[in-house]
Amino acid sequence: MSALSLQKGRLRAEIMEKLAAAPPGGEAAFRARDHFLSAFSFNASRIISAYLPIRHEMDPRPLMAALAGCGHALCLPVMQGRGAPLLFRRYAFGDPLETRPFGLREPLENAPVLVPDVILCPLVAFDRRGRRLGHGAGCFDATLRALRRADHHVTAIGFAHARQEAPEVPAGENDEPLDAVITEDGVVRLTGQAPGGPL
Repeated sequence: MSALSLQKGRLRAEIMEKLAAAPPGGEAAFRARDHFLSAFSFNASRIISAYLPIRHEMDPRPLMAALAGCGHALCLPVMQGRGAPLLFRRYAFGDPLETRPFGLREPLENAPVLVPDVILCPLVAFDRRGRRLGHGAGCFDATLRALRRADHHVTAIGFAHARQEAPEVPAGENDEPLDAVITEDGVVRLTGQAPGGPL
């Protein structure tokens, strides 16, 4: 195991222990939703990818409901293998879902494939340089890298609890930065980034 992997593993364990010791309350998701909606202006044609939370991830479902109410098409990520770019399938509340390993829930194969303009990224830790630490599969990094290299303008927004912030997240050349982070405390202003513009 590389030194970078060990550093990531230690930080991942530290943050997960912190969250497990004092699980965040449900009101955090509504506060984060309100901060998100206040921070960005929207074009209803934008396709937005969200996620269904596992473990102690910030719950985006209140935000998803608000975005759907504004006319946005929503989609959820579908894993294609460890380290492979994600596929995104259309999702609306009430649609059937398939349960996958690790508690993941994904749309069925007959759901239309979409290419998102905005990706809400779940995470374990983040820092103010926009570095993101996930659960270790590398799928979101591979996805963002593929979309950015294809010149598809995608906005990557971390959605997290404030206590998931770290002074520094270890990162390598394959780790893709976030454009913004939203927590229950507000918009985290990232170094060199200017979140708050139109999506």
